[in-house]
Amino acid sequence: MSRWRIESERKDAAKRYASRSVGGNEITDEKSRVIRVKIKGLFSRNLKLATAQTIRNLKLAPQRVERATVAACSHLTDIAENLIYDAAARAS
Repeated sequence: MSRWRIESERKDAAKRYASRSVGGNEITDEKSRVIRVKIKGLFSRNLKLATAQTIRNLKLAPQRVERATVAACSHLTDIAENLIYDAAARAS
């Protein structure tokens, strides 16, 4: 069960997004959108508003998150099984 509730609404029409990484790779999305996001903890009355830009096909490389890394962070205990991903290759 998620501890967060996230709601979003469209704010603007399609907007071109372009970004270049340190390695020179470029990410573009001609149909990106800017959305307003409301984030609230499951048992909290506090609401956080944020603006985000959507990006289709982000093409992120898998990252390895080992059990020992998560175990060292006691505040992650209740969501550990959602975070652990040790099937990816180790970073060099």
